Amino acid sequence: RGVYFSSGTQEGSPLDRVMSAMAASFGLERQALAPNAASGRSYFITTLLQQVIFPEAELAGVNHALEKRRRALQWGAVAAIAIAFVLLGAGMITSYVRNRAYVADMEAKSADIARRVAALPAQGSTLQVLPVLDDLRQLPGGYDDREKSAPFLMRFGLYQGDKLGEAARIAYRKVLQDTLLPRLQQRMEDQLRRNGANSPEYLYEVLRVYLMLGDASHFDAESVAAWAALDDARSLKDASEEQKQGLAAHELALMENFRSGQAMPRLDPQLVSDTRLTLARMPLEQRVYNRLKRQLMREKLPEFSPASAGGREAVNVFMRKSGEPLTRGVNGMFSPAGYARFLEMSNEAVDDVEKERWVLAQQEATQAANRDQVRQAVLRLYYDDYIAQWDALLADVGLRPFGTLEQGARVTNLLSGADSPMRKFLLAASKETTLGGTKTPAMESVTAAVKGKLDAYKKKLESAMASTDDAAPAAPVKAANPVDAHFDDLHKMTAGSPSPLDGTLGMLKDVAVYLDSAAAAKRTGAAPPPGDALAKVKLEADGKPAPLGTMLKSIDSGGAGLTSGSERERLNALWTAGPAQFCRQAVAGRYPIVRSAAQDVTADDFGKLFAPGGLIDDFFAKNLAQYVDMGGAQWHWRATANNGSLGIPQATLDEFQRAAKIRDAFFANGGRQPSMRFDLKPATLDPSITKLTLDIDGQVLSAAPGALTPASFQLPSGKGGGQVKLDVTPASAHGTLHTEGPWAWFRMLDKATVEPTAQGERFKVTFDADGRKAALELTANSVVNPFRRAVLEQFRCVGQL
Repeated sequence: RGVYFSSGTQEGSPLDRVMSAMAASFGLERQALAPNAASGRSYFITTLLQQVIFPEAELAGVNHALEKRRRALQWGAVAAIAIAFVLLGAGMITSYVRNRAYVADMEAKSADIARRVAALPAQGSTLQVLPVLDDLRQLPGGYDDREKSAPFLMRFGLYQGDKLGEAARIAYRKVLQDTLLPRLQQRMEDQLRRNGANSPEYLYEVLRVYLMLGDASHFDAESVAAWAALDDARSLKDASEEQKQGLAAHELALMENFRSGQAMPRLDPQLVSDTRLTLARMPLEQRVYNRLKRQLMREKLPEFSPASAGGREAVNVFMRKSGEPLTRGVNGMFSPAGYARFLEMSNEAVDDVEKERWVLAQQEATQAANRDQVRQAVLRLYYDDYIAQWDALLADVGLRPFGTLEQGARVTNLLSGADSPMRKFLLAASKETTLGGTKTPAMESVTAAVKGKLDAYKKKLESAMASTDDAAPAAPVKAANPVDAHFDDLHKMTAGSPSPLDGTLGMLKDVAVYLDSAAAAKRTGAAPPPGDALAKVKLEADGKPAPLGTMLKSIDSGGAGLTSGSERERLNALWTAGPAQFCRQAVAGRYPIVRSAAQDVTADDFGKLFAPGGLIDDFFAKNLAQYVDMGGAQWHWRATANNGSLGIPQATLDEFQRAAKIRDAFFANGGRQPSMRFDLKPATLDPSITKLTLDIDGQVLSAAPGALTPASFQLPSGKGGGQVKLDVTPASAHGTLHTEGPWAWFRMLDKATVEPTAQGERFKVTFDADGRKAALELTANSVVNPFRRAVLEQFRCVGQL
């Protein structure tokens, strides 16, 4: 508002201070002046008060809105502090309650898991420990929660999960070490001990991962975990996918233990030494080739199949004599693309095997010259395998038998057409068996660089040879390629335009016309028309490469059988093209058909041949049952059949009856794989035997003097393994009796004395351990059972009807 000068009162002399200061500055004595006796007066105050202060008194005052806001903020702050205090208290109480419940829950679960862990047997299936490991891994705050943060309502400084979770993780790792590792190690040792039952390449891989378990310097977690997953799939076929995934997770966690410095288990040095001696007999080139095969298999190169190569009509025309589907064929590693990859990878594979000399305890490295020889030997193995794979496929692919003349006419007409499945298949097979000219990317990259030098060198040679006019011309050098040479006939058959194959397929047009005419004649009851179309095809088949030659012969035999009215020829064509071929490949000469055989019939093949609806049962029901009298103990041909055109010997019918008895004995449950159920009861034990233990595919019978308790068995048991073990205490000089494979129980019975009784379902089985005998009573679930093996061992594959 401005500046106002005013004065209300005055005291003292106005000059006192001035004089005093001047006296002091000049060093004079201060002289006190007499005080002013006049009273004070006011100056300029009245006007200031009346005209300025009083009239403008209302201009200034309190800001009520600001004061209200200030009070609200103050109360809000107080309320926020109070609420925060209440929430903090509630949070701490909640955290305390939840942490206490968490501690109690962990205590209860830990006690339960500890009890279950203590009850686990020292050895056994990995599936036994899976539930315990799952629960231990899933403890709150434990191994599965190791990457998770603490729940919000369990914090506030009271969270116990860090301490208990760490303890749970330590316990989980310890239980893995104490339960899963011994079982994993035992599985490896079992595989190594039965080295004769495994291929050398698989045995080598088992030894490699087994040695990794005991050697930190060579330990590779991925290799061990991959082997464990593969063995799970092989040995735990009845386990669910969820169980296999759970085991894989625990096995990976076990591998992490080793990475974090966990002590390696002790290995069996004698077992390692014995296995190394066995593998030392496998040449280096074979080990390299085995590794290359595994690597190429993992690349999943496209598979060659008759179905894809022959086009959409292939499935209606072709068949596999072995029973394999047409969608399966030759692995992609045996193709020009696979050959190129093989050449690229071969050098690296030799180096990799060299780096793994420690597996076989080999110290000296292979010299460079010898390594070149190894590469050449590996390539020869590949060529041999290539030829074998394609020979097997080409020999296995045939034409479906003609059921009627109309069908024969339709098929031969299709085969001779422009869209012929046979032409497509043979052209594709010829291309896939031609390796000459195949180049790898590495070879192509150097071609341009080398070409110039080769051209220059060629010119020098030409100029040097120009003066030698009388020299004989050099013979062209043909690149040696065993695959191309082996399939040269097939390549020549499909080469050119038109090719020799086109001429051969053209002959089938005449066969189609002939079969169509024969069908028309048959419908009218007339005699088949004359013609030499089939005879020409039969003549053309001679000398033709597989599968063309066999296909032409099947057209001739099938057409001749239908036109001549020979039912036996038609049935024989059906039989030899299907069941007979498979029986020879899968069953003939194998155990248990031949008791002394070392090679087993697989369970799948046994079922495919003998099961209800299998190859033999299906063929008999559809084609022969109408001609057979099955009312007596022995089957006989009906009189109409013998008087007709069949003429199949009685001995052939006897084999079909044996197959039916095998079906009834081994497939009582109607399944696709052989099965059996039986009871075993200990009858007598030698006084010196204190304990007998018989483990049949994971099902155990234990007996001791005074404790002869029976047990029930079912095969397959679903527990995996396929092993049978017999232990007696005290142990015999020969140790544990042990058999394995799909027929392990039968092979164990071969080591015993089996005596049938008057009751068809009962047998006496006696085992002899160094003169100490243990007798068991075996009771099958039916009088029709697999243990009367005469029928099984008398069966022989029928080649021709």
